[in-house]
Amino acid sequence: MSAINITADDILYAESILKCSFDKERRDFIKNLETIDLQAVPGSGKTTALLAKLLILDRYLPFNNGSGILVISHTNVAVDEIKGKIGKHCKNLFKYPNYVGTIQSFVDKFLCIPYYSNKNGVKPNRIDNEICDDYILKFLNMSKNFGLISWLNRKHSPQNFLSNLEIDENKDLRIIGGTSESFELKDKTKATYKGLLNFVINRDKAGFVRYETAFSLAQKYIASNELCAALLQNRFKMVFVDEMQDMAQHQYTVLEKLFYNNGTANSIFQRIGDNNQAIFENDSNNNHWVNRDRVLKIEGSHRLSSNVAGIVTKFAIAPIEIKGNHSSTIKPHIIVYDDNSISSVIEEYAKLIKTFFASGAMINSTDNKYVAIGWRKSNDKGITITSYFNNYQEQDLSNKKDFDTFNDYLFSADEMNEVVNVNKIRSRIINAFLKFLRNENILTNDSRYYTRTSFIEKIKSNGQNFEDSFNRNLFAWVCDIIKKESPLSKIRNFIETELLQLFSEKTDIVNSDFFAIKQSNLQIELNGLKSNIFSYDGIDIEIGTVHSVKGKTNAATLYLETFYQGKYESERLKDSFSGKNFSDSNKAHSVQASKMVYVGFSRPTHLLAVAIHKDRFNELSLQEKIWEVRNIAN
Repeated sequence: MSAINITADDILYAESILKCSFDKERRDFIKNLETIDLQAVPGSGKTTALLAKLLILDRYLPFNNGSGILVISHTNVAVDEIKGKIGKHCKNLFKYPNYVGTIQSFVDKFLCIPYYSNKNGVKPNRIDNEICDDYILKFLNMSKNFGLISWLNRKHSPQNFLSNLEIDENKDLRIIGGTSESFELKDKTKATYKGLLNFVINRDKAGFVRYETAFSLAQKYIASNELCAALLQNRFKMVFVDEMQDMAQHQYTVLEKLFYNNGTANSIFQRIGDNNQAIFENDSNNNHWVNRDRVLKIEGSHRLSSNVAGIVTKFAIAPIEIKGNHSSTIKPHIIVYDDNSISSVIEEYAKLIKTFFASGAMINSTDNKYVAIGWRKSNDKGITITSYFNNYQEQDLSNKKDFDTFNDYLFSADEMNEVVNVNKIRSRIINAFLKFLRNENILTNDSRYYTRTSFIEKIKSNGQNFEDSFNRNLFAWVCDIIKKESPLSKIRNFIETELLQLFSEKTDIVNSDFFAIKQSNLQIELNGLKSNIFSYDGIDIEIGTVHSVKGKTNAATLYLETFYQGKYESERLKDSFSGKNFSDSNKAHSVQASKMVYVGFSRPTHLLAVAIHKDRFNELSLQEKIWEVRNIAN
């Protein structure tokens, strides 16, 4: 591949499309085409700088040796953002040999599926945790091997045990990550061992793979085939990973083995993110992202004011000096409360926002977001989010693909989005059909559950008229959902009068729970999304967790101290609150707390407020010139 030299004119081209201007820090990153790490502070616009680099490189694709670019992010939302912002300007980036996707989709497509297919002779039916769990639950409830079920039920979690069970190259049982020698059942002639072996064989034949198992299979593929890494390096000469700090250990390991390999890999591998924001890894003290020899930094933040940036800097685990470039001059505030006034904290925060509207320090705009966030949702031992806002409802709708009822598929969480995505609605409806077929144990001719591909092929197999009728119905159902009208009764009629005849099946769907219109868990969660709002005099404040706002920008943020493992943030992080750099890296809970505060404090453009109980506030040595205090304690 001949050398590419990114020029000032190239950057002007990217700036004209992205409607922004890049300073020296960002230009240095855009021009750099070596294996490096980029550590970028909150609000730095690092993803925009990456988009600029991709816009420029698109004009060189494919490279003259036929290779391309791999772009990996952590979530589908991030991938959609990349495609949405530069897709129409890139003629090549979203075509072969390039690939833009999540870490999971990359591993599935290039590693797990090829390895699984070679090993089992068939492709995986579906890589999805919930569907695997469905299969296991059905086995536990319907198996006639009562001795095996009795043995499994003595385990702490039979479902987790079966999820982590696999067969090694010698056809012996083992737990993923273990060996057949360490497997607890030693006698392979016993009915229990044979029953487990048959379960794994049938599960693999059915083709269900958990997300975590996909990475285990990927590592086996890399280890067993020396050409695997070489071929991927030859295809992807440049690899960009955004939000690297959010990668779990098993994800990090796969990427390192493929595209770095202790510095011997042929790919240019750039990792982009902020180590200080690694709050999604279970072990927050396990900083497996170790910087390369060469590290670029973007220390200027478009989001943060100098007042807030100076405070956030003190909570950084990996030292970095944040330079706040936002023009706001509002000082950070501490709301001091006591046991009797804790329920008034969020209202006081709302009043504080109103005062800055009145003074002109903040503009009252419908585009502004105001949030109150905490680390811990609820427990019985200390103050949590529910202590401040007792109507708080927990929800977790992230990446949910599998639901309890047909109606939940039709009206899942992304109906809350303002932008209608017809393809996603269509996809949800087809996923609902697949769930129905699984529930009724309607299988393909080779005794596998239907996939999207095999389902569509089955529809087509009944002739052009039936295919056209199905597509017309599908379009009409999508239109109903867009209008917020449920097409469930129409779909039930279609299944009863047409679809079941295609499969030569008879089943009673009238009394099926899957077709019930009820307040399912999803609907409760959606109601929770709507109800986690505190309204005061025209201001709506969203109540949530630190995790829920990561990567987002708000006009004002209230950080609610919460109790975790015996202490509150203001107790664990006294020195940082007092203006000293974080130094307790050897204390795991302090590291976790500091990362939470770093992420939570770095969300607002204008107002940062922190709620601290008066007993803990009195133990702090705050610098008055930095903090403004509002006391609502009696």
